[in-house]
Amino acid sequence: MNRLTRLKSNCIQTLEECIYSCQQLIAAYKYSKDMERCVALAQQSLDFCVDCLDACESAQFDRGIKMRKCLEFCLSLKKECEKYRGEKFEACSEACSLCIKELQMVLV
Repeated sequence: MNRLTRLKSNCIQTLEECIYSCQQLIAAYKYSKDMERCVALAQQSLDFCVDCLDACESAQFDRGIKMRKCLEFCLSLKKECEKYRGEKFEACSEACSLCIKELQMVLV
């Protein structure tokens, strides 16, 4: 039982970190024409991370579906962020990596 509690706790923490990193990336580059795709992916990832976080915290029945969608968008955003240099991209890529790892562990 301790393992399940720890996993849920880590999942929530990594989702919160991913949400924060997405918000930071969006705020920094939302007006940059060159970053439209990255910002759009960050917004989608942010939205799915928020949905997933809500589902995990309230133990919704469809949380597995929301976790898979979140995982999918975090993978896409991580790949996009790896194309660029800069603190916001690196932070977002790292947050996505941790979120991906945690979601994969929970979904196994």
